[in-house]
Amino acid sequence: MKNVRRQSAFTLVELLMVVAVIGMLLAFVVPNARNFKASRELTNGGNAVVDMVNHARRIAMTENVLSALIFIKEKAADGTDISRRYILYQQLADRSGWKPVSRWENLPVGVYVSGSDSEIYFTEQVSLAPPLPSLRRGGDTYIAGSYVYQVFLPNGALLLNANREPRELHLRLEDDIEGTNYFNIIINSNTGIPVIRRP
Repeated sequence: MKNVRRQSAFTLVELLMVVAVIGMLLAFVVPNARNFKASRELTNGGNAVVDMVNHARRIAMTENVLSALIFIKEKAADGTDISRRYILYQQLADRSGWKPVSRWENLPVGVYVSGSDSEIYFTEQVSLAPPLPSLRRGGDTYIAGSYVYQVFLPNGALLLNANREPRELHLRLEDDIEGTNYFNIIINSNTGIPVIRRP
């Protein structure tokens, strides 16, 4: 009698089970990978704004002048004020005007400063002498009223009116409808030191 050798192989059912398990794993991994990228962009944008806040405070204290962190206002699709671009200005030593001390910065794509949440938008703008100039970027000119700003004093504190509450900047993601992922920057009014709040 002849010995018949059986070749080992995977059955069709086993192959289908492996494909189903891989499909389920991909269903969990792909959305999380997208969320991770968006969260990383939010963190990068928030850290860049915190660095600019610290830079504004440092300039005011070391140069003994006012410095202003300026955000350009835009309209979102729903009509609310948001910001994606910002720059830092410093008062001239003789107090006769202002000059830019940073280049224009843009938040990463999909990240914005929420005008409806951020208290910098609700700050009654103090009158500065001399006033901040019209800002230019490329062919665009931004006049007073098309931007909001926070001014740092030579002692590092924030220039405010009667209200001494901390100033807050709320960075959000465009695709985060529920608002579960955020990067809040709370600036202490008396010291100008920022604190980060994340979920």
